[in-house]
Amino acid sequence: MALTEDEAAVYDRQIRLWGVEAQKRLRDAKMLLVGLDGLGAEVCKNVVLTGIKSLTLLDDQCSCEDDRMVQFLIPPDCIGQNRAIASLQRAKELNPLVEISACTDNVDTLPDSYFQQFDLVCMCGYTKNTMDVDYVEIKKALQVDYKLFRPTRLRRTSKVFFLMKVIDEFYQRNKSSSTDSLADVDNLKHVRDELFGDDSEKLLPLSYLQNCQGKLNPICAIVGGILAQDVIKALSAREAPVNNFFFYDGNKSEGVVDKLCL
Repeated sequence: MALTEDEAAVYDRQIRLWGVEAQKRLRDAKMLLVGLDGLGAEVCKNVVLTGIKSLTLLDDQCSCEDDRMVQFLIPPDCIGQNRAIASLQRAKELNPLVEISACTDNVDTLPDSYFQQFDLVCMCGYTKNTMDVDYVEIKKALQVDYKLFRPTRLRRTSKVFFLMKVIDEFYQRNKSSSTDSLADVDNLKHVRDELFGDDSEKLLPLSYLQNCQGKLNPICAIVGGILAQDVIKALSAREAPVNNFFFYDGNKSEGVVDKLCL
């Protein structure tokens, strides 16, 4: 179906960038966004502005004071309310042409049939075990044995990859995925040393453990922009998504795409 005059007028600049056919595919796409933290808000903004058909915001958590600093979709007077519900009005104001709804269910309790109505599911702020999929699971991807890397390959691998392995193991041991718990640097260091032994400081300097907790709005904007860009690539079928990890290194203020051996 052809674009309407309103759609052509609103999306004129991006149609010039990726073409009418890509915009049509975006216009017909239904997406589920799980997790309305600071990163989720950035993804929501970027995806809604591109003009997909519909977006469902799913989050069973209530907003807190930390969200006030990084989650711009939640008005200050809505702190304490469910994050999906509180984000709904401002998300709708971004683009009236997009159908946006909110769901407050726990993602773990929803049947598989619920997800089949969407063309794409994006999850922000969840651990590797939250959901299993039919393609290579992130759980398996993060189990890559760094000891098999050649020295040159090891030097090129982002420190953030090793940080993710430490944080994941830390969460598994503590039965928690709260970022507040990451303030326990001594415990993180203990996990790091157990995982990497004599290579610990070389693979993951202590400064990474000291700076890994908390959220910053500018970093949410950067990573959210990259993630939303990949969402657009997938839905528009115009370009291949990132192959296959994007790491943002806060210590170096740089982002890199790394293809790990799976």
